[in-house]
Amino acid sequence: MLRKILKYDLKYVFKYWWILAVTSVPLSVVGGISFNNMISAAENPNVILMLLSFLGFMAFTLGISAIAIGNEFFIGERFYRNFFSDEGYLTFTLPVKRSTLLNSKILMALIVHSCSLVVLTIDSIIFFALSGVAGELLSIFNTMQPPTADEFFGITIIISILVVCYIIWAILSSISSSLLLMCCITFASVITKKNKVLAAVGIYYLVSMIYAFVLEFAIYFGSFGYIFLMARTPETLMPISLLLIIFVVLGTSAAVALGLYCLEYWMLNKKLNLA
Repeated sequence: MLRKILKYDLKYVFKYWWILAVTSVPLSVVGGISFNNMISAAENPNVILMLLSFLGFMAFTLGISAIAIGNEFFIGERFYRNFFSDEGYLTFTLPVKRSTLLNSKILMALIVHSCSLVVLTIDSIIFFALSGVAGELLSIFNTMQPPTADEFFGITIIISILVVCYIIWAILSSISSSLLLMCCITFASVITKKNKVLAAVGIYYLVSMIYAFVLEFAIYFGSFGYIFLMARTPETLMPISLLLIIFVVLGTSAAVALGLYCLEYWMLNKKLNLA
């Protein structure tokens, strides 16, 4: 049943999401060319070229931002429509557990975010290839001393570990951000019967500001703690210290995701009143 529900969720979201994805590709071409022209215009002042290049680069920036904003809109709109609009009465009469319905929405959000990451990666490659930055980075890379076999093996292991940890963190962050949005929509629907959408937007904006402040606070003091720890850690134990910090970050992210999941499930199962 989860597969069928997820199929309908993805079909609903991707019906409009693909427009943003396809539009971002030509905008990345425009952005890369515009950025290259901005550098040329700075060296040889040309007001018209600078203005057109700036507008092209801004169009690229807005296109990239539209994907991120569109993701949250599509995920939130599907969640609200499927649960709290007139469609919700039909949804909760289906012989399906509420945990299955929630899991479908989480998987939908994770797939949407993953597809967006692929699109943004392609856009970034196109942008850097056309902007001239890739050539500069390649020239710097060619001047570097090539690593020995032992160094290359060690670097490969470190990069592999970091990539795996990044993928896990990205998955947990995607789940947490989606659940935060869903919790705000559900909470707004629980506490009010009118203007649910407006209440959900206000609550999400407020919670996002608080979340961003707490995250910035943690990063700020975590950086000082990291510098202090590295300064007092022997060189031989630095890899272990770095892994410990990574595991703490991953553990915290997992705890946040689990806490938000439990809160959302509790509200759907115990507090939801569709009457």
